[in-house]
Amino acid sequence: MAYKGKEKANPLARPPPVPSSDQPDTFINVEAREQYKKIEKLNLSEKYADQVLNRLNFYHWKFIEFDPVEVNDRQVKESYENFLKRDAPTVFLRGVTLDTSDTALEPLLDILHIPPARDVYPQIVKDVTTGKLSLDVVLKKIGLHEARWEYSKGKDAAPLSITCTDLNLEARIWQQIIADYILPSTHATHIRVRVAVLLWAILEGKRISILPLIRESMWKVNQQQKYNILLPSLITKLATLSGVERRPTDQTSVYISKQPFLPYDDCDGPSQKKRKTTEPPSSAAEPSAPLIAPAPTPRP
Repeated sequence: MAYKGKEKANPLARPPPVPSSDQPDTFINVEAREQYKKIEKLNLSEKYADQVLNRLNFYHWKFIEFDPVEVNDRQVKESYENFLKRDAPTVFLRGVTLDTSDTALEPLLDILHIPPARDVYPQIVKDVTTGKLSLDVVLKKIGLHEARWEYSKGKDAAPLSITCTDLNLEARIWQQIIADYILPSTHATHIRVRVAVLLWAILEGKRISILPLIRESMWKVNQQQKYNILLPSLITKLATLSGVERRPTDQTSVYISKQPFLPYDDCDGPSQKKRKTTEPPSSAAEPSAPLIAPAPTPRP
């Protein structure tokens, strides 16, 4: 049945900012301004708008921006060409050494410092691998009532993925946020087990350090060159702060962060096709866990 909750003005769907007196134009050109006006905004019922905002504030993930920011496309591509290691503390760009250590990236992303010993995500992944955390539990949290795992082929078939349309609304929104900002993917219709587990951890309010995941994604851009360019505004800002030269051939654009969106108009979603599955869960997904913000951990 369709959710007919009260709609309210969404703070994430802001109009274009008004330029200050010393900034004659916030946008590079008229086309960029018009593109921003037309971009699809997050338009959710009060229930989901509040949940998304509260969880973003809970995790203090301030790098998930919804305003246009300047991007030097050429600098971004050159920096990714030089991002040779997953944990690279520096990246060389146009004769300048960029500090890409955790100490430098955390304040630029405006995220909390979570020491490895307090990051529960690696243990969650281990628990899934050993069977201590059942994938049926994960599916019950993030999926619609009729959601099922899709299995790999062969004698030892194992859960492989879930279709995005099988996700419940809150999980679907967060899946889009993950795909845009944390773990870019070439799959638009399915998510792998790894992303499903991350979704479960987020909706459970687990203490997660996402910087290692972001680093891995940045490295994969260099290694495979088939993912969306990640966090171009971060690279541009880092280059500017480090004094990297701007060349006449540089192409500068306004990067408009992708908005998470409501994929369909009701809570039932589209009809599902039958697939090889686990046993169906006995009940619908439970509400997300109450949020208790983690205390910031000072760096040693």
